[in-house]
Amino acid sequence: MKAFALLCLLFSSFVQASRKIEIFTLSNINIANVDIAKKDGWRVTSYLVDGALVFERQLSAGLPADREKAMEIAKARVESMKQSLGDRAIDSYQGQLKAVEMGVNRLPAIVFNKTDVIYGVTDLWEALRIYGQTK
Repeated sequence: MKAFALLCLLFSSFVQASRKIEIFTLSNINIANVDIAKKDGWRVTSYLVDGALVFERQLSAGLPADREKAMEIAKARVESMKQSLGDRAIDSYQGQLKAVEMGVNRLPAIVFNKTDVIYGVTDLWEALRIYGQTK
């Protein structure tokens, strides 16, 4: 009986592990219906491939044209964000690095279980429908 319970637990862990979606997109492209996939038991992770550009824009937003004044303001911003700056910088590049690692070459891309990719679809529900037809 214990062996059967252990087998069921291992099988359910395997099934959960094989229900993973990774979304690769840009900050100006919204992917719809992510919540529906999550409610259906999919583990969904979204990556902004242009996250570094967004981060740089946030750091430089509203800086004056005067170089010296801009440097003063930028230094103050960096100082005020010192605690989280490193993490934010790392996070901003994560999408780009992960996309390269997984061989994603167009956006948006929706990757199922690290093996199957659907390009150009901005509705996760539609991507799930297409993915279901291939299985």
